[in-house]
Amino acid sequence: MSDSGHARAIDRVHALFQDVLAHGLRADAVSGATNAEIDGMAVAQQAAAVPAALREILRLIGYDRGPYFGDGSAFGVELRLDEKSMALEFFDEIAAPPAEFRDPEGMLVLHYHGGYQVCVLDGADLDDPDPPVWLLREDGELARLWSTTTEWFSGVCAEVKSRVDQLGLARHQSDLDWAAYFC
Repeated sequence: MSDSGHARAIDRVHALFQDVLAHGLRADAVSGATNAEIDGMAVAQQAAAVPAALREILRLIGYDRGPYFGDGSAFGVELRLDEKSMALEFFDEIAAPPAEFRDPEGMLVLHYHGGYQVCVLDGADLDDPDPPVWLLREDGELARLWSTTTEWFSGVCAEVKSRVDQLGLARHQSDLDWAAYFC
């Protein structure tokens, strides 16, 4: 994809993030990773590149994700070879891997959740600025659930906005650990 594809992916990530901020997320509730930290994560996972859309997501929330992704998961620059190794073990459970997933060894783990599922990018797609995101489960199920990384991030942002809405309904409760992330 051209430089305009990179720019479109980056602009879409920013629009999604700004929408969450406008919905009530405090800007200081998250912090982004540096390019060096992002590159270090990719090297640790033995991935060849970080697509433009993912790099921009990580620049926004890759160091401290705040309310994104909930508990029991790993995201951003904290993802290393351990999570990649687990994803490869999950991949080994697939009886007949889909032909569309071409490079499991080069895949990049985006989100590791609870030890039973991961969101990944196919290693063959890492040069695409906004590649599809796959859900890989420990039982060997692999499905391309999002056609682009920005579509995946849109769903993640919608979950955070839902938390804002829940907070509005439940402000009287004092035991909401995640309430401090929002205005």
